[in-house]
Amino acid sequence: MLGLAVGIDYALFILTRHRQHLAEGLEPREAAARAVATAGGSVTFAGTTVVIALLGLAVVGIPFLTVMGFASAATIVVAVLIALTLAPALLGFSGERLKRGKHIDPSTSMGHRWVGFVVRHRIWAALGVIVVCLAVAIPALHIRLGLPDDGTKPKDTDRAQGVRPAQPGVRPPATTVRSTSCSRVTWRPRTLSGPRPCS
Repeated sequence: MLGLAVGIDYALFILTRHRQHLAEGLEPREAAARAVATAGGSVTFAGTTVVIALLGLAVVGIPFLTVMGFASAATIVVAVLIALTLAPALLGFSGERLKRGKHIDPSTSMGHRWVGFVVRHRIWAALGVIVVCLAVAIPALHIRLGLPDDGTKPKDTDRAQGVRPAQPGVRPPATTVRSTSCSRVTWRPRTLSGPRPCS
């Protein structure tokens, strides 16, 4: 799913720039080449950033997260290569057909107006982004990394009570075991590690 998502995103980068060049009157092959030369840099940078972030899962030290991160990173690399090779080839074969449809002038688009607003108020925009990022990062101060164990189960279950530290004056949960060296059943606290000898 991750490869499919970024693959579509990266291909749309190049497709949008390709259609802009077609609207400017360039030939399909030239338009595809210029689309890769311009939007291809953004695709490469974005893919590299995602790959580095996924490889960072190895820092946690959990094996299955490490494997998942490496596999996802390899998927992103394949998606970037497809966006930079197969997508431009298909755009070149499509000819003038992609020129049809609605073409929005970049100077009048919503994105152009938004960028102009942010540039005019760049200080407030930067401060707002910093404040929001710090607020979102506050829960990370209490993060606990690791795999779930029996301690995460409901507190009234035997498994959860078995992993909790024993409280003073509270008898730990017990289990009955039958010793192989004698015929009677003996009581042994669950916290003990070896069989209790018969007396």
